[in-house]
Amino acid sequence: MRSFVLHNPTVTIQDTSIVFAFAGLGHSLTSPFVGFLQDKKRLGLQGTAVVGASLVALATLASSMATSVFELASLNAVLGVGVAFAYTCPLVSGYALMPDRKGTVSGFVVAGFGAGAAVFDAVATAVVNPSNTPPDPATGYYGEAREK
Repeated sequence: MRSFVLHNPTVTIQDTSIVFAFAGLGHSLTSPFVGFLQDKKRLGLQGTAVVGASLVALATLASSMATSVFELASLNAVLGVGVAFAYTCPLVSGYALMPDRKGTVSGFVVAGFGAGAAVFDAVATAVVNPSNTPPDPATGYYGEAREK
């Protein structure tokens, strides 16, 4: 795998913000339709969760092989679609369990979504780069990593 940022010095901060915006775009454009697909006659809760998790996993894997900002932005849009599918499952389940407390359920689901991102950042750093070593300035890689 190669880092397109390492091999393309023209990538800017604005380019990276566009990449993240595409994830939000995929999520927001898909969310209204997920409820329709989630009805029991179609995908159901389990099917929706499987589709969402599969799209997130595939987009994440494919993103590691992206060689341009356009590819990465497109894959982040797919990731956003996957998040839209997976995001509705805890909401619908919580609403079914606590029909009179939908606001509380929504609050906990949204808080869990945000907390998951914060916790995952620390977990990913601990797994991938436990000593938080900076990359080698000459190569741009961490440790013994080499481009194949």
